[in-house]
Amino acid sequence: MAATGGLWGGECYPSQAEALDAFYSSKASVESPGLVTYVVQYVKDSGIWKQQSYQVDGGGVWSLRYSVAAPVVQFPACDPVEGFTDGLAVGWMVAAAIIGAGALKLIQKATG
Repeated sequence: MAATGGLWGGECYPSQAEALDAFYSSKASVESPGLVTYVVQYVKDSGIWKQQSYQVDGGGVWSLRYSVAAPVVQFPACDPVEGFTDGLAVGWMVAAAIIGAGALKLIQKATG
């Protein structure tokens, strides 16, 4: 199977877009406090991630300073089904070992 997913944070997401969502969703807002406070955050707007900067005055009024498209990060490719198929293969190996052990017990009982 083709590697169609995106690997980020040790997890294989089904697509690059979902990995990008996880990446920007995990970014905390950055605040620079002072007489005038500046806040930078990532927001998804109409399917596009944007970096937005706000200025907060002493009265708590927020003003948008700028909003630019956030960079589209490319994550290493991964196969989201690979972990499942690996687990399935291990499961079948364990099942085969149990069935083999049971068969040996039956043969031992029958012969002796």
